[in-house]
Amino acid sequence: MINNPSQFVNALFDNLPKGAHPVVCGFTNDPKNAGQWHPIVLSSKFPKPLNKAMNLYVGVSSVYNLSEKKGYSASGAAALHFMMIDDVTSAKKGTLPLDPTYIIESSPNNYQYIYKLINPVTDRVYATRLCNALADKAGGDTSSKGMVRWARMPYGTNTKSKYNKPRTKLKDQSLSWVSYSVEDIIEAFDLKVEPTEDAEASSQLELEEIDALLEVIDPDGTYDEWNTVMTAVNAAGGTYEQVVEWSQRGSSYDPKALTKAKWDSYTPDYTNGITARTLVKLAIDSGWEGNLNLAVIEEFPSAEIQSVELLDPIEPETYTKADKFPTALLSAPTKIAQAILDYTISNSTRPQPILALGTMLSVLSAATKNLYQTPTGLRGNLYLVLVGRTSSGKNAPLRAATEILTGSMANSIVSRLASGAALHKKLVNQGNLLVSTDEIGLWLSSVMHSDASPHSRQIVDIMMECFTAADHIFFGKAYADSKNDLEDINNPFLTVIGATTASALFEAVEEKDIHSGMFNRFLFLQSEDMPDKVFTPKQQIPQPLKDWVASMENGVTDFKNFYTPDNPYTVPIDEPALETLLQFSNKAEEHIRKSELEAALWGRADEQAHKIAMLLAVSKDKDKPVVTKELAVWSTAFMRHQIKYMSETIAKNATAGKFEEGAMKLLEVIKQAKTYKFTRGHHQEFLDRGYITRTVLARKSKVKGASLDETLKYLIEAEYVGVDMVKGKAKMDCKPTKVFWAL
Repeated sequence: MINNPSQFVNALFDNLPKGAHPVVCGFTNDPKNAGQWHPIVLSSKFPKPLNKAMNLYVGVSSVYNLSEKKGYSASGAAALHFMMIDDVTSAKKGTLPLDPTYIIESSPNNYQYIYKLINPVTDRVYATRLCNALADKAGGDTSSKGMVRWARMPYGTNTKSKYNKPRTKLKDQSLSWVSYSVEDIIEAFDLKVEPTEDAEASSQLELEEIDALLEVIDPDGTYDEWNTVMTAVNAAGGTYEQVVEWSQRGSSYDPKALTKAKWDSYTPDYTNGITARTLVKLAIDSGWEGNLNLAVIEEFPSAEIQSVELLDPIEPETYTKADKFPTALLSAPTKIAQAILDYTISNSTRPQPILALGTMLSVLSAATKNLYQTPTGLRGNLYLVLVGRTSSGKNAPLRAATEILTGSMANSIVSRLASGAALHKKLVNQGNLLVSTDEIGLWLSSVMHSDASPHSRQIVDIMMECFTAADHIFFGKAYADSKNDLEDINNPFLTVIGATTASALFEAVEEKDIHSGMFNRFLFLQSEDMPDKVFTPKQQIPQPLKDWVASMENGVTDFKNFYTPDNPYTVPIDEPALETLLQFSNKAEEHIRKSELEAALWGRADEQAHKIAMLLAVSKDKDKPVVTKELAVWSTAFMRHQIKYMSETIAKNATAGKFEEGAMKLLEVIKQAKTYKFTRGHHQEFLDRGYITRTVLARKSKVKGASLDETLKYLIEAEYVGVDMVKGKAKMDCKPTKVFWAL
């Protein structure tokens, strides 16, 4: 039985194509008002109820991705999951030839008929024709056609001005167990739907074209790279014979690794953007200059074919000698943001311009009070960590942030949290909260370490959830002892800023935290400087900054609309800024597809850049903020440095221990070379001599691809392992083979 909108979505989308997600939309204003139809992709089926006070909609089709420019459009659609007849009147209700899976009363005496499909329709052209034919034949509202229509969800609210906010109801779910085939619907409604011509081929390339592309792509890449090519060739309509022929050109070709069963397991990976277009891009990157009808693959739901160079206003020569931080970023792009920097630096006995950026971002974040959002629904909550040497002046930025915000957030600033329950209680009471702590490294170490207490771990869990829950309900938890129950929180808004030393931070962060998603929620600013002490009179907060903070109490001044955390103001992005942000997004996607570590580092880079750009826009004009190119350039440049810092400093330190352990295990495998039996080819001859080939090493160690190569490189450079090209016995007539041995 369906009792809430979430269950409704789960029931409709129980058969999603790989990499596809449902799309929903919700808002509280009249649906006729533009600027509020912001589709949200659901990364998974979600058990949590949606806000019933909203107009709630679900798309009839799932998507692989949403276009920043086009939003919910056919170009990103994955499959049609259900068909809808809209505006069925009471008089017509019972006259249609096929009983629907669901009947929804979308407004008083007005209904939507929902027909769930047994098998989703993935041919977008055919799905569009099917939906249009049903709309024309069945009547109702025919103004909105195509396969990306919105359907009202039950258990929401209709806020059209002509109604008195009636609830949308699920009037009949007696046939909720019934799904229909396309043929059932065509026959019942006597639809005339022309089949698409060679629909399958429309998303594929000619075999000769695939051969031409593979000709220039190097088969001797890493295992991950080889895997990507396999996936892309499959998506392009290539054959098993083609990938075998291509793989055989590589020096490490292993027929047992590319069986027919293995090949049959590959499917287009739309989650990571690996499709036929990926194959084209790889060929172009390898120097291919052939002619291809690009229109054939224009509809593929993946990244652009041509690689896009990022705009980079931060020139390499502007890096400081101390810590490679781009000096161009030390100037803020708005007057209010610069005022925060100036106040912070002027009141520091050891001025730290880099760390002052943390003050600026945390003040902008906390001051918004969840009253603004990006066009994609992101809120401005940030988690910041300031990293500096002991007594280097890293605490002054924390103090400056609380001083600037004390007037408006006196009851919403805390310095320490003893437990998750304490954090939760504060959020329940305040709604928005700034956590400012001068020992965040020690605190993180105590709560993130593998042997941390359950109460301490609960803090991490709540922080993880709150980072993404600012736009919906944070659901509490019931315990055996009801006194410990955690109640639901509507739109919790948490900003964190803390200071620590590098050693404390590296001790706190473990590799698991990098991959868990906790790591990329934080922004890190490190300075290794030990500036000379400066003794200057205490500076007062500039009046314009005071006024701006005070004015942020209620957000946008608009007498026609009242903005709340449930209904925040959407900050638009102008076209030049959007181009910059999309370029950065494309770059992030490239990195995410490379490896698990890259995905962990870049997973929220795009999201964080959008948040920062939005906050800067609000600091420039709180009533009519717009993200301009200048703000987008600054935020993306900041995030590029952020990723560089995380990958080169934190990730390296966090993974060093585990990497060293793995390297020693691999060394033990190499040491045991003479004990192994490997009858295929000439490998056994080398084993008998104390040598081991890469093929045997991969089999015995179960370490493959880039991980194996990185570990071998480390062992060789550290002089644990020797490497050389060695010939087998003359009678075997084999070419030299790379072998390894323990020194």
